[in-house]
Amino acid sequence: MNKLVSISKKLKGCALTSELDRQSRRTDGEVGRTARRLYRQSCRPILRMLRKWLAEGAIEDEYDEFFIFADSSIQNSRLWSEKYKLVRERTPSMIAPEVASAALIAGKAVDFLRACCDDREWVLQRASKMTERDFEDNRDLSNLTEAITAASSEASDRVKKLMFGKFRLVEHLESLRSYLLLMRGDFVQVITDALGEDLDKPAGMILRHNLVRVLENSMRISSGENESEIDRDRLDVRLLEASKKDTGWDIFRLDYRFTEAALENFFSDRVMNRYMRIFAFLWELKRAEHYLRNLWEVQRSWNASLNSSSDQLFLQCAFLRVKMNHFILNLQYFLVYEVLDSSWKTFMEELKSASDLQVLLGSHANYLNSITTRALLREESRDQHERILRILDTILDLKELQDQIYKPGAGFENRTRAGGMVRLQKQTICIPAALLVCGLRSLLCYSEPHVDGHAECPGKAREGVRLFYGWTVGIAQRAHKRRQLDPTGSTFGLQRALQRSR
Repeated sequence: MNKLVSISKKLKGCALTSELDRQSRRTDGEVGRTARRLYRQSCRPILRMLRKWLAEGAIEDEYDEFFIFADSSIQNSRLWSEKYKLVRERTPSMIAPEVASAALIAGKAVDFLRACCDDREWVLQRASKMTERDFEDNRDLSNLTEAITAASSEASDRVKKLMFGKFRLVEHLESLRSYLLLMRGDFVQVITDALGEDLDKPAGMILRHNLVRVLENSMRISSGENESEIDRDRLDVRLLEASKKDTGWDIFRLDYRFTEAALENFFSDRVMNRYMRIFAFLWELKRAEHYLRNLWEVQRSWNASLNSSSDQLFLQCAFLRVKMNHFILNLQYFLVYEVLDSSWKTFMEELKSASDLQVLLGSHANYLNSITTRALLREESRDQHERILRILDTILDLKELQDQIYKPGAGFENRTRAGGMVRLQKQTICIPAALLVCGLRSLLCYSEPHVDGHAECPGKAREGVRLFYGWTVGIAQRAHKRRQLDPTGSTFGLQRALQRSR
């Protein structure tokens, strides 16, 4: 007895129970019998706490002895990810690590159902079926693992049923894909055309209520009118904090709001910030596409009144716009079909086989990871991402330059002053679409070898990487030199920068 007291003197709770279990297995005679008797008695309070946790999702642990810790300061919107933690060093020896994890999920699911899903009736009915005697009479603990696994499975199935049914999880995921990932083409076309003039203004002149009104009108006249009223209420406009040189395009973001605690747990602030980052990149591409489409409309109206054989400058402007548009369309094609669509299909397959909410959250995180990796939005792909943004800057440069050329009332001297367009046309985007896609695929192969199922890229893909890199670096360097040589952005400065970068 003195031996047991000396060994267990500084232990309590589950740690004490684990030590008594070890002593009962290692020691024979009177010490062993005493240890086994004390072990069975020490299991009773642990089993009572475990029963309350599995049945009601509540913890009664006045002396911090249970192997699950609860932070009562955490709000319901962050219940699943932050409120409960598994304390490994307190886990009793009678519960294997994987079973302890199952117990954590089981109790969290019950509390989630009561606090976030307003499913108290189901929780009470289930708790009445799980009595304390069922646990206390199980002295040999032979069925404890089975009881924990069954409780976890039952609660998790109920959570999945409510998330997919009552809270329409898949429908919200589809809405985020359609609006924040810009996969609903007709809606994107309508809203970019409607917001174009407003977003061209300096950021300080942008009024949020005007943008909200345009958003609502765009949803009505696009295919969004077939969507539910809930989606219309959730989709909103967010304006970022503006810097001095920002325009409306730079601060505009679409937002999708959740008010239910169950959905706030799934779509946490961190998750929505990742959606915002992806949206920002796709929105830049839509901005460039919008500018190129407007340039085409202007060119078409001017070409109708000009003799194309005598005014080569306008032909060169049109040819340059076609090549830039070719680049934007193929880059968007790659992102839609090779990145967004393929990641979505994988995500949907994982949702069907998910066993609990924790797996659902992990699949969603993998979905966003796949998009950010393949779209070159991760930190390790920062250089490639910045090169693409600099290429998009050249399209904005073309818009500014052509605004001067096609300025109403501009005479021939204005078009002559813009002679830098010839240089820009010779130096800029001249890459076949197939080679562009090949280069982008090859970038993925180098940054994430498992994407295509092999570690090495074929020779054609490596050639695509080399040409794609050289091409993007060249444009980025020329755009950078242009700003260094002529911060005012004049066409003479553009011409000098292109000449020096040849």
